[in-house]
Amino acid sequence: MGATKFNNYTTEEINLAKIARSMAHPARIKIVNHLKTNHYLRGVDFEKILNLSSKCVHDHLQKLVEAKVIIRAFEPNQYRLFIIEETVADFSFFIHE
Repeated sequence: MGATKFNNYTTEEINLAKIARSMAHPARIKIVNHLKTNHYLRGVDFEKILNLSSKCVHDHLQKLVEAKVIIRAFEPNQYRLFIIEETVADFSFFIHE
């Protein structure tokens, strides 16, 4: 596939595509669903919830972080995961518009 011609798209369209691409896996959808109701989950918690290896969970979380769907808040000896509400609201607004 050829290179994407980014000058043909607005910044908003590119950002929405990144969000959509990051959500294109059932494990990532499950991660976001859990984070909507529980704001204090860690990567280790998702290993148990998803029944996946730590490497696999890390990769899924990294995709969501890169798309700015979630953020990692570092605490002593661990990090917590939170949804970036603004990103999800922008995407939700686009879907329902």
